[in-house]
Amino acid sequence: GQDFNIDKNEDTIQLYGAEQTLLASFTYGKALTPKPGVSFNREPGSDYWCYSRLPVDKSEDLGTPGIKNTYCDNDGDSFAEDQGDCNDSNSKINPDAHEICNGLDDNCNGATDEGVKTDMQCEKYLGVCKGITPQCMGSAGFVCLYPPQYEETETKCDGLDNDCDGLTDNGLDNKGHCLAQGVCKGTKAVCLGANGWDCPYPAVYEVSESTCDGLDNDCNGLTDEFFSYHGKPIGSECTGTGVCGQGEVTCSIDKKSADCSTNPGAPDSQAQKETCDGLDNDCDGLTDEGFPVGKTCYTGKGICRSTGIYVCSDDNTRVDCSASPGKPGTEICNDGLDNDCDGLTDEDACRNHASGACATNGRSPGNNTWFLPILLFSLLLIARNAKD
Repeated sequence: GQDFNIDKNEDTIQLYGAEQTLLASFTYGKALTPKPGVSFNREPGSDYWCYSRLPVDKSEDLGTPGIKNTYCDNDGDSFAEDQGDCNDSNSKINPDAHEICNGLDDNCNGATDEGVKTDMQCEKYLGVCKGITPQCMGSAGFVCLYPPQYEETETKCDGLDNDCDGLTDNGLDNKGHCLAQGVCKGTKAVCLGANGWDCPYPAVYEVSESTCDGLDNDCNGLTDEFFSYHGKPIGSECTGTGVCGQGEVTCSIDKKSADCSTNPGAPDSQAQKETCDGLDNDCDGLTDEGFPVGKTCYTGKGICRSTGIYVCSDDNTRVDCSASPGKPGTEICNDGLDNDCDGLTDEDACRNHASGACATNGRSPGNNTWFLPILLFSLLLIARNAKD
């Protein structure tokens, strides 16, 4: 070989192989200057150079002639890879380092964040945060893991101190929890703790409108919207019957349906008690019901009986028969008629229609031969009783 000189302060050494192929290159200078008795060492598997750290032949000189080069302490923490440094690019990670909560194996023992402790305390420690302690969360450091019920600002009505300030359900905004129209207007929500919000609606409130009363019972901004009369909603014009005429759709008296105000039984109806006058006074679609107007009627007895029809009386309170009875005559015997219109036929004291003489028991006095046998039989009985 041949000796060559190099600048002790700064220089470059290059090694070429066949056909001028650059095999290795080493530059030293400000970052890496020669030291007496210490050779430069190229780290295995890289182009990084550093001072040798192994003695040569038990001398004070350091070098690696005839043996493998050693690893370099690249991060300057006094540990190289072959000395247990598990991350030679971070000087805070080495076998002598103290394990901290960072998600790294700081002391290169194969475990991460083992046995780490902290003096940190969680800011929130009341209410649902009671018992919370900081937990190591790797690269995030120590973190206070608050429960799902935790809220930075209390918003839930649940009987819990969600914001962990020592107060339960405080400062809650009750707007929007209650219906605000119709009969519900002005209702303010009340927090019942674990039972949540309660809206103290009035007694007339209904989940679904079922009462026809002129109120918005279900608080949806509509009044009696489910009620109608023949398809016409409340407030529409309607036509009643009889004398009642035109009206308005209103709620029925029982508040369960809608009706025309002129119908009988409606709140404003003009319907009256039915009278006999040819009109529908009670507005039910019927005229003079309860009165047998137009039906056949009879007046008088015997030959005086006349046939007519029932008509309304002059005072409209009843019906009268339109027929008048005939004029009664003298009762005539044996004609089978009630001639004197007293309801009896051929009664005693009738007049024989042939002779004009009065009769007894319906027999003419000029025709009494039937009486002789009876008279003779009676005389014989009397004589016989006298002889005995």
